[in-house]
Amino acid sequence: MFNFLSSRRVLVPLIVALLAPLAAHAQELPLFTWNGRVDREVRLTIRGAQTSNTFENSIQSRARFRLDGALPAQAGTVRVQTENGRGRVDVVQQPDAGNGYTAIVRIQDKDGGADNYRVSAYFTPVNDGRYSRGNRGRDMNGRNDDRGDRHRDNRDNRDNRDNRDNRDARDGRDNRDDRDDRDDRDDRDNRDNRDDRGRYGQNLASLHWRGDVDGEVQLVWRGSDVAQRIISGNVVRRASSNVSGNPMSGQVAQLVVTVREGRGRVEVVQQPSANNRYTGIIRIIDPEGGYGHYDITANAR
Repeated sequence: MFNFLSSRRVLVPLIVALLAPLAAHAQELPLFTWNGRVDREVRLTIRGAQTSNTFENSIQSRARFRLDGALPAQAGTVRVQTENGRGRVDVVQQPDAGNGYTAIVRIQDKDGGADNYRVSAYFTPVNDGRYSRGNRGRDMNGRNDDRGDRHRDNRDNRDNRDNRDNRDARDGRDNRDDRDDRDDRDDRDNRDNRDDRGRYGQNLASLHWRGDVDGEVQLVWRGSDVAQRIISGNVVRRASSNVSGNPMSGQVAQLVVTVREGRGRVEVVQQPSANNRYTGIIRIIDPEGGYGHYDITANAR
């Protein structure tokens, strides 16, 4: 004879287990898709809406990012999916407050020669527990939740809150003069802080550079000036640069490069500091024959 209760005890946990992965993926946010030909190792970096190949060792052909969404500045987990490629792809740095919510994905191709890779990355925020399934309606065993107890507790606490509100109102009247004095001081402090943030915190320098490269070139960036230093190959053609924001002079900043277009390697080889008079150097290496077009941005953080 069919036992409904026994079947329910078996089927309900099974259904929950099957649906759990789908629910987790439903919360995922698509970040980016990367295409490139890799020999040895490549590292992909994402911070906010900024992506780069800053730490790559070997990209054999044109590499492209397709940004689907910015990486949120909140705790969570980045997951990668390898759609093409024979090697190993993993996340070597998860975003957190300590690294400025920056994620790093590593591609390792240990076989001889290069291979084509297509990698997609997704972000899942940490569940803060506010929407826990155990707190809604009935649980899986049919027991009522504790919402009724909470309602009764709320009613019992109303009188206490009313009494506290009355005391707070009297205290608030007594403390108005003190608050007014503090507000005056806070206004002066806020004006000073806004001036500091305007100089250093909220409008840091940004460089947008375009050009055709055949060989190796270094972009030497200091203040509002950008110079091109040819290391090997031919002269740069159709080069243009635009510096916005506050100059880096006097600031200890970290440059982050985003490659919008380019088939070779782009990396920061010198970070600005007091020792080098706040000069940043970005290296572009175009390994293929002929000119390759590059479109990059560098932002001070």
